[in-house]
Amino acid sequence: MIKFNRINKSETLPLFDSNTAASVGGGISLATDASPIIQRNNTFYGGGVAFYSDNPTATLNILNEIIWNSTPQGVSPVGVGPVIATYSDIEGGTGESWFGTGCIDLDPLFADPPSGDFHLTWLSFPIPDATKSPCIDAGDPTTPLDPDGTRADMGAFYFEQQTVLLGDVSGDGRITAYDASLLLRHVVGLIELSEH
Repeated sequence: MIKFNRINKSETLPLFDSNTAASVGGGISLATDASPIIQRNNTFYGGGVAFYSDNPTATLNILNEIIWNSTPQGVSPVGVGPVIATYSDIEGGTGESWFGTGCIDLDPLFADPPSGDFHLTWLSFPIPDATKSPCIDAGDPTTPLDPDGTRADMGAFYFEQQTVLLGDVSGDGRITAYDASLLLRHVVGLIELSEH
């Protein structure tokens, strides 16, 4: 159990995979009398968030989170402290009083959870179709952009959206005759592309 007076998770992006917390369950158990508690850009898989407070003004703010595959539920407010979730993907959250603006209850399309890979996927990138994780570009639009310059994603790992220019063998951002010559020399076995 984590006990604290104030926590702000805006600087790190942790992953909680199949964790359990003492007495009240969940991947993390938060007990506090302070407010606010801000959880931002975390991924909880196989263990949700249990929140307990003796202080009726202590608030847990869940922002840009993914809470998935947690039983019996992803968020478990215990005691009197309110929970406010925004721009988060929380399995089973639909209809809960704390399920707020921008929240979704959709499969996040993780790469390979059994192997511990919780990166978001988009198999047909950049074509916007059903293979795009609903968590990509779905975070709070007022939070900082992802490192690739796009709107914040939900969860601990953002999806890299920088496009690769097909045919740019040299990696200089242009397609030129030089790229064609490099490729041809590689095909006939004169060079290895890793050399250039």
